[in-house]
Amino acid sequence: MLTTTKWTRSGNRNRTIEMLAWVGVLTLYGCGSTPVDPSSEESVSLVNVSPDNADMTVGDTVRLTASAFSETGAEIRGRSVLWSSSDQAAATITNGGLVTAHAKGRVVIEASVGGVSGFSEVRVGEPPAPTPSRVTVTPGSMTLDPGAEAQLQAQVLMSDGIPMDGVEVSWTSSNGNVVQVTGDGAIRAIDSGSAWIRAWSGALYGEAAIVVRPRPVAYVFVSPAIVTLVVGEQTRARAHTYSAGGGELHGRPVRWSVEDPRIATVDGEGNVLGISKGRTRIQAESEGKIGRADVEVRQWPPEGPQMVFDLRWQPYELRPVVGDTTWIDPSGRPRTSELILAQGELLLDLQTGTYTQRFDLVVMATNEPAVREDRGLAGYLWTEGSFWFTSSVIAGHRFTGNPNGRGDLFVAQTVGTADLRTYQYAIR
Repeated sequence: MLTTTKWTRSGNRNRTIEMLAWVGVLTLYGCGSTPVDPSSEESVSLVNVSPDNADMTVGDTVRLTASAFSETGAEIRGRSVLWSSSDQAAATITNGGLVTAHAKGRVVIEASVGGVSGFSEVRVGEPPAPTPSRVTVTPGSMTLDPGAEAQLQAQVLMSDGIPMDGVEVSWTSSNGNVVQVTGDGAIRAIDSGSAWIRAWSGALYGEAAIVVRPRPVAYVFVSPAIVTLVVGEQTRARAHTYSAGGGELHGRPVRWSVEDPRIATVDGEGNVLGISKGRTRIQAESEGKIGRADVEVRQWPPEGPQMVFDLRWQPYELRPVVGDTTWIDPSGRPRTSELILAQGELLLDLQTGTYTQRFDLVVMATNEPAVREDRGLAGYLWTEGSFWFTSSVIAGHRFTGNPNGRGDLFVAQTVGTADLRTYQYAIR
């Protein structure tokens, strides 16, 4: 109830204020339950705590409120509340009634007002087992050179983004020919291309995009190493690019050029055209590396009375044998021959109608080199465009030959009744 000392002053005006104040109090509390003024001497008879029980897990918080009532059931407001916990290791409570769960257990929270207490039972349980929500891989992308190594890291995260400790992941590569990965996330670039490296946790995975640069060109080789052609003839040279490890690199751009375009020209595809008699060189450049080939352009028919030919092998053709009717098959196995023709030279003198031929041989039995010369008569059948040769050294040894458009001479030989054996001489 209100004290009148608060309002004591002389004069009728102040007494009027005192009376109005009492009327105001009666109007404010005239209906319903009547709260007790906290400054009154009304004693607390009951304290209610709400909620009176709560189920929590470790880490949770909940706020409790306490209400004090008099014997008449009127709520007493404004009194201070003293909070306490029966087990602060399991749950604590602040002066404002905020409960925090720390460990599994059963805790009684007490609220005391004016010596009267109310209670709330709090049950603290273990938090649920963490559940992975996603997997991340860092770095998320990388560009490497072939042979380079790097380390990836994976984290398994819960839905709130907090990493989960002690969770193992497995690693896979979408293309092991480009990038390989070990069980701990170490990667090695193998060859040019791209691959996804994934870290798996159950059905969840995170991934990193790995790009491996093309291997740089270390060497360029041009084949054939010697290009021989006659004026007006065209042939194809090819450039082969290789890495430092010796692996051939395909599809690399190549730029062709020629040292002396008056002798020969070369286009962007490596096609070489003979322009005039002479020697020059072509070169193929790829990524700053250069390969070269010699070019010899000859005149056909040759100038002068003599023609000199060098014997050369043709791929996949039967190799001739001197001194026997047997031969070397395409696999390189001799067929009971004793002498194998390794190389040779043929000199034609059209003025005297003679030829001289020199062979470098290999004796199969001893694998020792040997030399044999052959000479005889030669002529040119102008009507047929072919040469003929009759040996004066080997009885019955006769040749016939026909030059092709590039000036080389294809020679067929027969000894006795043996079948013809064909091999090629290139004009020198």
